[in-house]
Amino acid sequence: MISMIIEVDAGELPRDGHPDSMAARTSTLIYDILRKDHGCTRADIDVNISGGHVEATGNVRYDGEEKQVDYANILKETALDVLKNAGYNEKWLGFDPGSIESKAAFDLQSEEIHKAQNGWRYGDSRIRWGYATRKTKSNLPLSTELLANVTYSLDDAFKQNKLPIGPDGKVQLTLYADNIYKITLSVQQEPEISHRNFVSEVDEFVRRVLDGYINENTIIDINTSDSFINGGPVCDHGLSSTKQGIYYGQSFSSLGGGEYGKDFTKSEIVLGLQSHLVAEEILERYPKIKECAVILDASIGKPRPVVLVYPDGKADKRVAKVVEEEMDDLLNPRKVIEKYLDKPEIYELLAEHGLLGGTLGKKYRPPFKI
Repeated sequence: MISMIIEVDAGELPRDGHPDSMAARTSTLIYDILRKDHGCTRADIDVNISGGHVEATGNVRYDGEEKQVDYANILKETALDVLKNAGYNEKWLGFDPGSIESKAAFDLQSEEIHKAQNGWRYGDSRIRWGYATRKTKSNLPLSTELLANVTYSLDDAFKQNKLPIGPDGKVQLTLYADNIYKITLSVQQEPEISHRNFVSEVDEFVRRVLDGYINENTIIDINTSDSFINGGPVCDHGLSSTKQGIYYGQSFSSLGGGEYGKDFTKSEIVLGLQSHLVAEEILERYPKIKECAVILDASIGKPRPVVLVYPDGKADKRVAKVVEEEMDDLLNPRKVIEKYLDKPEIYELLAEHGLLGGTLGKKYRPPFKI
């Protein structure tokens, strides 16, 4: 029997003006406002943006008594700021921004959940993957770097008026042996340009951004459903925790909800960060390992996760034992929170740059030098 290893690396990433991206940023910034201005200590907030409506649900907890908070107005103003910062003006919104209707319904966090979170323990049961590779300077998958560079470049071209595009869109990319096998782009376009000319301009632009990774066999699909003029929240709805297994924190795949709109005791945030830090530390300690996937399995109320390690694609109990015995600083949620997450500006950074770019800095933010 012949065994084959197929070197495939793939992913998907939305642009800043994609409704899912805007919903994610909105949920995180709402918690930031509640935390700074109203004494909110715990939160799990989900946002749905659709048409002229924005809704938020979830649970919150305050130090002392619950404050009188106009949640609906905070939601509306925050969503409007996110829309405008993404480039949505009246031309691209398709409706008067001032007419947006907002609705927020938050429950108080239960005493049982609060008790389970006390003492720097995990606020939920979650499984998180961390991944690190020697193939890139950021240690992220090459597909992630390429995707981030394309979406970053498209957003910059939109803001600088260098392409006839709108703010909405997303990109899918599949690599085979470090060459792009296929890239699919959905890009909102200006109505004045013909579809054929639009595809030609975007195709040329993307080839420049991805120079060196596209060859004569690469499949490039751009707006294959024909024109894409009407986009954003008018034609689509965005959810703050959607597709997290694909876009999670510009890192590897993950299971469970997304990290947006959560306080930093939630496993989505702290466990996701821990898993990546452990994977990078393994590469630092073991020079012969080329890539490493780490699975951290945490239970609500527990101070440490169960560790599984897959160096170069194979499970290795010995490396996992080294992690459990020698990497206490990375497995202890309190130490990780205090070092990386307990900062006044942390939620603004998370909203803008995602989990890794928001907590670990510029190394994990596009544009990447490839």
